[in-house]
Amino acid sequence: MKVKATIWNRDSEGRPMYDVPIRVIVADVDRPKFDIQQDGQCVLYASRADATIGRDRLRGHFFRTIDEYFNPLPPDTYIRCTIRQDDYVHLEKGTHRGSINHATGEAEGGLSVAVRPELPTPYAYYVKGERVGTGSDGEPLIDVATARPASRLMTYEELAADYKRRFAEKLEQLGITQEEWRAIRTGGRLVFE
Repeated sequence: MKVKATIWNRDSEGRPMYDVPIRVIVADVDRPKFDIQQDGQCVLYASRADATIGRDRLRGHFFRTIDEYFNPLPPDTYIRCTIRQDDYVHLEKGTHRGSINHATGEAEGGLSVAVRPELPTPYAYYVKGERVGTGSDGEPLIDVATARPASRLMTYEELAADYKRRFAEKLEQLGITQEEWRAIRTGGRLVFE
């Protein structure tokens, strides 16, 4: 295994459960960044502001940071999942108003997108645009003015299958196995220095 990990238990089906220590290093970065060093050590670079938002919140954003590291999509390309077909039409025509934080009712300040399929919805599509920030749930926000569809409107299942193929190719390119990726994603433990 390339990634430094230890098996600490086995699940009910006998599969290994991993502990993957991930060092948190405060660095000059605009948002958290994940990396696997040559010795297999996993590192999360966090800005001073990220390091002060609280360990629980940083842990919550950590999974999206891992997803960005393993992202198989071209630069500035994201996934938009939606329950409405007209979401795609508005983005295509340049009339989309951006995303709303449904907990507060306030505008997010951009279009909420993801770097991997997350919650199943009836529709999904790839979208290209300039990242302008991070939403309230840790998701990327892109500038509505630059956002444009980068694919046709698909069912969630179609997009998920396409993404799965791209993701397998990315893991192969990085020299990481599916098991190592799962170990990081499920056994990642932030170690604050």
